[in-house]
Amino acid sequence: MLDVNKMRKSLLKAAIEGKLTNSDLESWQWVKLGHIVSKTIKRGKSPRYTSHSGTLVFAQKCNTKKGNIDLSLALYLDEATLSKYPDDEFMRDGDVIINSTGRGTLGRIGYYRDSDNPQNLPLVPDSHVTIIRTRENIASRFVYYALKHLQPKIEGLGTGTTNQTELSAKVVNNLLIPLPPLSEQALIVSKLDALFDCLDKLDSAQKKFEHDKEIFRKSILKAAFEEAGTLGEWVKLGDVGEYKKGPFGSSLTKSIFVSDSSEAVKVYEQKNAIRKNHEIGKYFITRQYYESKMKGFTVKPGDIIVSCAGTIGETYLLPDEAREGIINQALMRIRLNDNVNKAYFLYCFEAVVMAKAKGKGSAIKNIPPFAIFKNILIPLPPLEEQRRIVKRLDELMSVIDSLSDTESTKHVI
Repeated sequence: MLDVNKMRKSLLKAAIEGKLTNSDLESWQWVKLGHIVSKTIKRGKSPRYTSHSGTLVFAQKCNTKKGNIDLSLALYLDEATLSKYPDDEFMRDGDVIINSTGRGTLGRIGYYRDSDNPQNLPLVPDSHVTIIRTRENIASRFVYYALKHLQPKIEGLGTGTTNQTELSAKVVNNLLIPLPPLSEQALIVSKLDALFDCLDKLDSAQKKFEHDKEIFRKSILKAAFEEAGTLGEWVKLGDVGEYKKGPFGSSLTKSIFVSDSSEAVKVYEQKNAIRKNHEIGKYFITRQYYESKMKGFTVKPGDIIVSCAGTIGETYLLPDEAREGIINQALMRIRLNDNVNKAYFLYCFEAVVMAKAKGKGSAIKNIPPFAIFKNILIPLPPLEEQRRIVKRLDELMSVIDSLSDTESTKHVI
C-alpha cells in the first residue's frame, strides 16, 4: 500500500525547494511572514458564547486533524459582543489558520475558503487561533503550502507549561518562508492542488479496499466457526485454559523500573500485542521485585497475551525466542489446555469472542468483567479438526493478505 502521507510530505518539500516546477531559485527570496500580510498577525479574541446566533466562532477543532475545515464544530457568538470585532477580525476566503494552543493541535495549519461556510454566516476566530491574511500580490494558497511544509517545525515552537503550550504571535511573525515570484507561486499552487486531489482520491480508494478486505476476512472466519460448531461441542471460554489479568493498582510504576540487564525482568505492554513484536518495550523490574511481588504474572514463550483496554482484543502468541517476563495491568495472559490448538484459539478468539465483545448491544465494553468474559461459548471440535480448520484458514488468509490494491487505485492518478 502506498504511504499517502509520506507522498504528501515529499511533494511539499519538492515544491518549496523549487523542484516541482524546475524553478530558477535565484528569483526566490526568503521573507518573514509578518512582512507579507495585510492584517497584523495576532490571535482572535476570547469569545462569549450563546446557544444560537447569526455569527460563528472558529475554534481549533474546526481546523481538523484530517486537514479539512469543519464548521459544524463551531459554536455561536453572543452578538451583544459584536462591537468588539472590527471588520478585519471576520474571517475571509483565503485566510491561513495556525492553531496556537496546546500539545497535539498547536502548529496545525489550515486554509479557509468561503465554500467551507455554506450558510455564509459571519465567522470570527477565537483566542486559540492565529490568522494569516496575505497581501493581494501574494498567493495565500502558496503561503499555506509553505507553512504546511514547515508544520513539524512550527509544532515545536510553542512555549509554556505542558498543558498550556502557546505559539506566540511574535514567533509566527518571524517565521521565514521561501517566496518565488507571483506567477511561480500560482504555478506551484496549481500543481500541488491537482496532485493533492489525486492523493486524496488514492487515500480514499485504499481505505475502502482495506475495509472491504476486512469485511471479507470476517465473513470467512464467521463461516469457519459456524462449521466448527457442528463438528464438536460448545464450551465456556473459561474452561479451555488459565487466564491471568495483569497487576491492579500501583504495583507497576515508573519509580520501580530499572535499566535492562541480564538480571532484569521484562514488562510486556499493549504495544507488544498490537505490533506483534516481543522485542519492543523499555520497562524492566529487578529480579528481587519479580520474585517477591510479580511472579504470579509471568509470561513465557507459548503464552497468549491479550490487550484488555484501548485496543481491546489484540492478541499475540509469544514465540519460542521471546524473553520470559511479566504482563502489565493492561494485558491478560492465557495458557491453553492441551486439547486446544493455539492457532485455532486465536482465530476463534477473533471470530467469536471479540465479535461478541464488540457487537452492538454487547455487555462487554472491556475484557473484564471475567464473569461475563469466561462464560462466552466457543466451538471446540477435536484437535485434528482444529488443525484442519487452521490449515484452511491460513490458506484463505494468505490469499486475502496477498490481494493487491492496485486494481482499486490504478485509475486514481
